Amino acid sequence: MDSSVKEPIFTQIKDYMSYIKGERTRAREVILSNVSENTIDYMRGWVEIYRSNKRIRLLPFEVKYLRANKKQQVYFDALSVEEDTIDEFHTFLEEIRVNEKILNNQFLYGYKGYRIYPNINEMILSPMERITGFNLKWLKGP
Repeated sequence: MDSSVKEPIFTQIKDYMSYIKGERTRAREVILSNVSENTIDYMRGWVEIYRSNKRIRLLPFEVKYLRANKKQQVYFDALSVEEDTIDEFHTFLEEIRVNEKILNNQFLYGYKGYRIYPNINEMILSPMERITGFNLKWLKGP
């Protein structure tokens, strides 16, 4: 899911399968992208994640010196069962400094959508995939 591109900051939330501490699990990553043509000297704020109009997670961040058209990972962790499905997210910039200009309390509306495909929790892994971590169904043959 992505936030609006009209703002200088573009927020992405990615859910996928990953290895965390040597164990294959569902993971969530939050990335802030500087889509402006200027370097952001400093920004502080948080990303709010919602499910059914209820805030289920607040992810604070503080980023220093984010060059133009670059990205910063602000969160990466395993997903809990309570937060696997989300409806929307928003970014709040408490303070942002660009070219000696300081802006305070900027609210960036994020994505609001509804899933029309099965969520990552409903993926069924084959026994071979559970053991190896790879999809080896092609070895089975016709």
